[in-house]
Amino acid sequence: MARLSTDVIEKYKKLLQKDPHSLIFAALADAYRENGNLQDAESLARQGVQAHPQFSRGWVVLGRTLADRGQSDEALAVLEKAIRLEPDNLLAHQVTGDLHLTLKNSKDALRSFKRVLFLN
Repeated sequence: MARLSTDVIEKYKKLLQKDPHSLIFAALADAYRENGNLQDAESLARQGVQAHPQFSRGWVVLGRTLADRGQSDEALAVLEKAIRLEPDNLLAHQVTGDLHLTLKNSKDALRSFKRVLFLN
């Protein structure tokens, strides 16, 4: 996992403190996730999608965080929500495919990866 500098995280935190309704929650939650702070990532992502339920990137970050925490079934449900909100979300399809591969759902993984190829 690539670690982001604390400067980047602090910048995101300040932006979110300045505007608690900002969509920057997704970037901060993803930065937490990338740095291995999965509990804070999940908490922030859940708060963010509750405030912005139509923001697909927030759902993707939550899905990736849940996947990293080993909560595969919930992660798949969350990622499907992201895909329903934004059917052309390449990252959502990629993460969904990776998760299906991990779970040995080869047909579902193939379907997700075909969509990735189509979108790419």
